[in-house]
Amino acid sequence: MKVPPNKAEYFLSSIPINIFAILFYGPNKGLVSLRAEKLYSTWLSTGENSNEIIKLDGADILKNNSLLFDHLNSISLISNTVIISISNISDSITKIFRDINFNSYNDIKIIIMNDEMPARSSLRKFFEDNDALASIPCYEDGFSENLAFIKQFLNSKNLSLSINHIQEIASLLSTDRLINYRELSKLITYMKGDIKQVNSDVIGKVLNSNNAFSLENISYAVGSGNKLEVIKNLKAAFRYGTSPVSVIRSCTYHFERILLVKQKYIMNNSINESMKILKPMVFYKREKVFIQQVNGWNENLLFKALSTFLRAETLCKKYSYIANIMCEQTLLSVSSGFNKN
Repeated sequence: MKVPPNKAEYFLSSIPINIFAILFYGPNKGLVSLRAEKLYSTWLSTGENSNEIIKLDGADILKNNSLLFDHLNSISLISNTVIISISNISDSITKIFRDINFNSYNDIKIIIMNDEMPARSSLRKFFEDNDALASIPCYEDGFSENLAFIKQFLNSKNLSLSINHIQEIASLLSTDRLINYRELSKLITYMKGDIKQVNSDVIGKVLNSNNAFSLENISYAVGSGNKLEVIKNLKAAFRYGTSPVSVIRSCTYHFERILLVKQKYIMNNSINESMKILKPMVFYKREKVFIQQVNGWNENLLFKALSTFLRAETLCKKYSYIANIMCEQTLLSVSSGFNKN
């Protein structure tokens, strides 16, 4: 079963009873980890007897093909709810999963946590095509994902903040969900639970360490034609482990928003009025820069930029060993279009 990213949370809140195993994969290791932890609680809370988690490494299973079956068969003789957690797997393990009769293990569940897996991955495809299995991608968080996560986090703590402060926090968070969770927890701890005292100074003081890793910073630097900022922020993102594909997708999203406002503006609407159609709204501290970018790009070059991003994303997936270089060249090339007629 293939679960789209925007349906993942709903799926995990009401997992079909027939699901035997779930594959979490993608560059957002924090999101992979948090979703796995949530799934542990969900599955283990349904058992009437004692619970157990067995952790295995994919490399060990490949060295000893009977390892997974030994655990499955020994566990199936007792009435416990058990989870087998597997990490660091490769497509070589697909054959082993094909030999498992999922219906024979009613009290056993499997969770797999892995890095990025291409669409051609045999294991990913096997999970997507089988009704007893589920495949859930965990992509890096951008500004809109950070907004949603902050609201979810605050709701879970029965706390609230103004939309301006939420946007400000979102612009400073990283692309990794677990790191963002820790940063928000740090902010709450710093404020000693008194969230009403949060202001821009506090937010900057507590969270500003992640600012260089913001995908939004890279997108705005490209949109403003600021090549030095592009290089600085991009290198920081790569050092942090952000994938080139995530960077390009973030830039694509940003330029689509510029184009949408530009087209409204061409139809004799004011830029400020045109910006109101954007969801989420432009962060108020970035409104001036966003307006400059709408004025500084012509429609044809915006279409050309989006086409360039699309091609670059495809090439980065195909030639991953030089993806960082291609990403940087693409962003610098596109940024040259700012203020060109």
